[in-house]
Amino acid sequence: MKGEILLALGLCFYQPKIPPLPVIHHDFRISALAEFMEAHKFAPDQYQYVSEIIKNADANKIPAALLVCIDLQESSGGKRFYRSTHNPFGWGSDQISFASERIAIDYISRQLGSGRAYAGKTLVGKLHAYNPNPEYAIKIINCINEIK
Repeated sequence: MKGEILLALGLCFYQPKIPPLPVIHHDFRISALAEFMEAHKFAPDQYQYVSEIIKNADANKIPAALLVCIDLQESSGGKRFYRSTHNPFGWGSDQISFASERIAIDYISRQLGSGRAYAGKTLVGKLHAYNPNPEYAIKIINCINEIK
């Protein structure tokens, strides 16, 4: 009986060590970009790159929406481009191929962020360097503003 009382008292004062749950921060851009892509009927395979686009855009200090809007403008959201090129962004007037779309995202993000033709330019300046057609920058800026 004495042992049972001690056991009961021990259980009353027992405080298990529960590790804290990790803090999960939701990046609103993921849902904003995905909703935009859905509204504009992007190719289904393009959704898998949203997190990659955000990560690379952040690393290169460019808006993530920029890459999504270029994708929409250049390939109708990944629906109209030669799949073998992995280049839905129209980089190099569609004459350049990449080993994968992830590599294309990384390369184009770096170029837009700090590449020789883009470094130090405003967003509009970067867009004029990307495509000199005066209407191009207007279309992309309007697209970016639609996502915000």
